Amino acid sequence: MNEQKVPKLRFPEFTGEWEEKKLGDISKNISYGMNSASTVYDGKNKYIRITDISEKNNRFIPNPLTSPLEIVDEKFKLKKNDLLFARTGASTGKTYLYKEEDGNIFFAGFLIKFEIKNSYNSKFVFYNTLKNSYKKWIKIMSFRSGQPGINAEEYKILKINFPSLPEQEKIADFLTLFDKEIELEEKKLELLKENKKGYMQKIFSQELRFKDEFGNDYPQWEEKKLGEILILNLRPVPKPSIPYETLGIRSHAKGTMHKKIENPNNISMDTLYKVKENDFIVRITFAWEHAVAICKKEDTGRLVSHRFPTYVAKLNLNINYFKHYIKRKQFKFSLAMISPGGAGRNRVMSKKDFPNIRCILPSLPEQEKIANFLSMADEEIELMENKIEKLKEIKKGLLQQMFI
Repeated sequence: MNEQKVPKLRFPEFTGEWEEKKLGDISKNISYGMNSASTVYDGKNKYIRITDISEKNNRFIPNPLTSPLEIVDEKFKLKKNDLLFARTGASTGKTYLYKEEDGNIFFAGFLIKFEIKNSYNSKFVFYNTLKNSYKKWIKIMSFRSGQPGINAEEYKILKINFPSLPEQEKIADFLTLFDKEIELEEKKLELLKENKKGYMQKIFSQELRFKDEFGNDYPQWEEKKLGEILILNLRPVPKPSIPYETLGIRSHAKGTMHKKIENPNNISMDTLYKVKENDFIVRITFAWEHAVAICKKEDTGRLVSHRFPTYVAKLNLNINYFKHYIKRKQFKFSLAMISPGGAGRNRVMSKKDFPNIRCILPSLPEQEKIANFLSMADEEIELMENKIEKLKEIKKGLLQQMFI
């Protein structure tokens, strides 16, 4: 019995089966991009390379914006209905649908252009390239020869199921509205992050000061050494003989992560160290890359090696205040200064010099006010991040159900 070619979720006014086509059959003017180096943006001609297409949302987000170095040939200029496919490297399969608001864009050689014929909706085709089934197809095709890459002839045989043009348009318009909602929320998120960054600069430079409950100024901030506000607190334990969880620290002060060690015999150390909530922890081999964190509740009990010393706060330090303080560039700079070593990543922080790092500390009540203020900003950011993630999950579900 033949399976009906209809999606699980469909607008009620449409009926009938969808028809399978190949990408090569619904496209024209298929071509590879220009082999030119990039140069500083000339104010007119933009250049798109694989790296200028966002991995997160497939938009044209260059960093920095560039122009092609060589004389621009109009045949490489994108126009309406042009859909680009990455043809090589780890990003093989990544797509970008040209938008007129993106301006004059010329495409580079590692991209292939398919101009979608007017009898098909180019956005509908683009959304097909965001489906899980497309990603599976890319994985199979790109590694067939051991080298990630798909050429134009291979992209031509990509199969896509199509309804009538009005149904294509309705689906594409619906998802476009969804994308605009996500984009709007992402802009709000960026604004929240910028606001918090601005507040942090003003607070830690003391341009912005808080007052007590009676409207009075708090005492002047004092310079302290880390050794005056933190105590080294190691909790040695024998290496477990059964699988256990370890704690890692992300660089750039991006928090902690967990990893399970399935076979303890693979770990050469006999002694490990337990961490607890509110520990300040630093990875001495990547301190220069800002690998620091304040441990969360869920980190408690995880194990680390001797390369991850843990410290607890003395009575004159609010650890929630310190959580924000350590994210500053100045703190990263201080860690880099006590991490001597060669070029590249071979640098180790001096545990002897660490207690001598200087910092400016407000009174405990002001620390608490600062911590509460910045934590509220963090909560607002987290709420927005969760909202965006939920929208993306819904869109992901729609992509699986509204297409075949």
